[in-house]
Amino acid sequence: MTVITPAGATIPGVTHHLADVNGARLHYVSAGTSGSPILLVHGWPESWWAFRNLIPLLAQTHRVFAVDLPGIPTMLLPGHERDLLANWAYPMMTAVKGSVTEDDLDEITRTYARPNGWRGTEGLYHS
Repeated sequence: MTVITPAGATIPGVTHHLADVNGARLHYVSAGTSGSPILLVHGWPESWWAFRNLIPLLAQTHRVFAVDLPGIPTMLLPGHERDLLANWAYPMMTAVKGSVTEDDLDEITRTYARPNGWRGTEGLYHS
C-alpha cells in the first residue's frame, strides 16, 4: 500500500494510496486515525470523490477508506468520458441543477479517463 501524491483533486486530511489486489492496481484514500474502520464504495458513475464531504465528518471518530473501483464499460468509447458524465449521467441522476460543479466533473472525468477507469464500475452496472 503505497502512499502517493494525488493525480487530481484532493481534500485536507486524506492520504492517497495504491494497492495491488488480485492483479489490479487500486487507488484509495484514507483518513482518520482511530475508531472502527469504515469502507466507502461509490456507485456508478462515481469515484472516491463522491464522499469528499462525508469523509471529514466520519474521520473525526473513525478510520475511513474510500476506494476507486477499477473499470471499463465495454460499450463506451474512450475519450468521451466527460460527454457521458456531464451531458447524460449527472443531469439524469441529480435533482438539484448545479449540485455537480465543473470542478467535480473535471475530477470524475479524470478518474474514468485513466487506463481501465471504467472496469470496476462496469461490474456494478452488470450486477
